[in-house]
Amino acid sequence: MGKVKISSKMELLLANKSMINAHGIVEDALVKVKDLTFPVDFVIID
Repeated sequence: MGKVKISSKMELLLANKSMINAHGIVEDALVKVKDLTFPVDFVIID
């Protein structure tokens, strides 16, 4: 799996007006869907 990268501060405003912070980003993780494989990035939140 890709490495967790923490390079910038990211805040997400949810529909209920609460704010959450991202803990990091996983870059270039491979996701397989049937016969296809895609490199994707995931934002890790808590």
